[in-house]
Amino acid sequence: MQEELVKKMTDSNAQMKASISVLAREAGLTQKDLGKKTATLQAEEHATQERLKADEETTQQQFGAVTTEVSAVKGDVAKVSADVPIRRTTLP
Repeated sequence: MQEELVKKMTDSNAQMKASISVLAREAGLTQKDLGKKTATLQAEEHATQERLKADEETTQQQFGAVTTEVSAVKGDVAKVSADVPIRRTTLP
């Protein structure tokens, strides 16, 4: 059963390599050019993932700051709400 799976994966990889070679030839790329392009795209993808991760961390920090500010405002509103009835009774 495992041997069948290995054979299928090997066959699939061979077919994929053949397809890539045909596409590369049709696009006018050599195997070397294709390798360079692949490396470039992988590097760009990695850089994009790193930027996305950094952006997500920044967003989480900003969200936390906003949450803290909202909590502070809620506390202030609660204090004012409690103080208003007292002020009404003390005004002439």
